[in-house]
Amino acid sequence: MVKAVILVGGPGKGTRFRPLSLEVPKPLFPLAGRAMIEHHIKACSELNDMQEVILIGSESTSDIANFTRQMSNKYGVPVTYLQEYKPLGTAGGIFHFRDHIRKGNPSNFFVLNADVCCDFPLQAMLNNHVRHGRDDVITVMGTEVEDAHSVLYGCIVSNDANSNEVEHYVEKPETFVSNTINCGVYVLGIGVLDHMKEVFQELQSATLSTDCIQLERNILASFAGTRKLFVYRHNGFWSQVRDKDTGNGCVCFPVLPKQAQKRGIRTACSGTEYHWRRSHTSYRTGIKQCCVRT
Repeated sequence: MVKAVILVGGPGKGTRFRPLSLEVPKPLFPLAGRAMIEHHIKACSELNDMQEVILIGSESTSDIANFTRQMSNKYGVPVTYLQEYKPLGTAGGIFHFRDHIRKGNPSNFFVLNADVCCDFPLQAMLNNHVRHGRDDVITVMGTEVEDAHSVLYGCIVSNDANSNEVEHYVEKPETFVSNTINCGVYVLGIGVLDHMKEVFQELQSATLSTDCIQLERNILASFAGTRKLFVYRHNGFWSQVRDKDTGNGCVCFPVLPKQAQKRGIRTACSGTEYHWRRSHTSYRTGIKQCCVRT
């Protein structure tokens, strides 16, 4: 059995998307006819033995409650929102709600960042992960980008393609490290929660104690080179959701009808008009459509 955790962030995020983000929580931004994280939920619901999809963040419960009910009914998988008492980082919320994640005895759980667009090869990724036969390993989805863009992401250095073990991991390095980057999609063995406890205790005993745990810096970096971190190389569609001023545009799933792409679309929630154009920075050969506010 498996579960999935989607990290949805909090109300302090999405400021670059104003005025849209003034009315709509960023995880519910409309992308290609669906809320952003509905694409994630749909992909998770198609997995074999999916027990539950858990949304973790510090958004107001009232903003998310109706959405989770709709998603549970639509996809036939329980969708639950767990609200952090304050922003806890990309792993702090997972550790805080560890008992809920463990409920039902799942052997593994996915972690997905809300602000990624992808074709989500989750079943293939899980099949690759379970081959390691351990409950204390992490598989991170990686893809290749142009060297100049790699420093904007977590960079992965791995050994030969047979084992795909990650030997070194650096989050947003100052200089080039590798053009294989972290896509923000992971599979974690349930035993990784025990390691998070160790990290939490170390941070609490430090001079500046904190409840905030970062999956990238506190967990992945320490797992690299220990045969506990592996990369699943993804050659399909992937990008982040960004506003037009960051240089990449707000990248949408390329599934809208051609007529809508030509004429533009209007979101039901905000009335903001969007137009379609090619992405400024294409991470792979070929065209990606992106949706930007006009």
